[in-house]
Order: sequence, then C-alpha cells, then structure tokens
Amino acid sequence: MRDINEFYKATLDEDFESAVGICAHDRNAHVWPEIIHDCIDRFDDAWRLDQISLVEVSGAFWTTRRVLDHMLAQGVPVTGSMRDAGRIMLCVPRTDEHSFGAQLLADQLRRSGYHVVLFINRPNAEIFHHLHSTHFDVFGLSIGYDQSLLGLADVIAEARITSKNPAIAVALGGSSFEGAPSAYSFLNADLVLTNGQNPLNGMRDLMARQQVPVENRNV
Repeated sequence: MRDINEFYKATLDEDFESAVGICAHDRNAHVWPEIIHDCIDRFDDAWRLDQISLVEVSGAFWTTRRVLDHMLAQGVPVTGSMRDAGRIMLCVPRTDEHSFGAQLLADQLRRSGYHVVLFINRPNAEIFHHLHSTHFDVFGLSIGYDQSLLGLADVIAEARITSKNPAIAVALGGSSFEGAPSAYSFLNADLVLTNGQNPLNGMRDLMARQQVPVENRNV
C-alpha cells in the first residue's frame, strides 16, 4: 500500500524519476504492474469524485504512460512455458487512444507464462488474418471509449467465424464496461471484466477453462 500511495503522489506531481524508482524497486517482486494498475483506478475514482482537476489527472496519466513505456523497455522476464500456458490475443480498437491498460495486462500475462500477442490500433482485417492463421485460446478486446462499442458484436461474431480455433473464448474489458457483466450479454462474450474486477485473475480463470493439450492443437 505504501508504494501505491507514493506512486500515486509522484505521478500527480509529474515526478517521473521518483515514479520510476518506485517501480524499479519492486521489479524483482513482479508487483510494479499491479502498482500502476491500482493507481490508474485511483486516478479514475478521484476524477469522478472531483478530488483532482483535469490538469492533474492528465499529468498523472501522462507520467504513468512514460513510466510504463520505460519499464517495458527494460525487458520482461517470462517464467514457465509460453506454449504450454496458452495463447492470448489482446486488441485495442482503432477508435481507442489509451492502450496502457492493455499493455499492463499483456505484461502481467506474459509474466504468468502465457504467449500474448498485442494489437494496438490495427485494422480489423489484419487482426482477423492473424486469428485465422494462428491458434489462440482467447481473443481479448480492451474498450476505453463508448464509441468502440458500436459494431462490437459484429466484430466478435466475425472473430469466432474466422478463428483457427473454433472454440476460442472472447474476453472484454476496459473503462467502458460498468455495472453487472450481464448487461453486456448481447455482445456474446465469454468474459466481461467490469470496473473493480481484477483483469489478471479473470483472464487466468478463463484460460483455465480453455486449456487444450498442446499435442491436440492445430498449430
């Protein structure tokens, strides 16, 4: 909790060096992604409650993005067999501008041993081509803007039809999803992560249900 509080203060002050130092201190314990993720949620809550100004939250997000880019550039050690753990495609639609939530989740999943391919602002045709040519267990979409929900059901349907894996699971997450997951049943997703849910735990649970022996995959 202390590191989260210190990181929160450092990013609000736009103190990049201090914020990086906090994450670097926790690097070996592999907890720095959780620190950033928790602070992103805290920024959002503080903004909604008018506890911080637009200038402050903009500066905090910008500093957080710089820290994330810096940490990812240092290289991420992966434990376990990526092939055995499962394969996940994560996508941020072209209509979304913020991708660091998806980048954080991709980093956490890789640390847990999953093979993760991350597409940011890429055309649907390119995504569908990759789904068709490579076996994935889960197709995940991070939605941060409500306009990205338009036509999302069609994208999910096309992904299922196109996928090399006919049993591929679809996971949705991002700040656009609020309230009960059942409110988004019309999208026909296997998992909807709403605000307040831990995306890493949700994806792990979904992957556990999707596990297929490697020898049975059509690579």
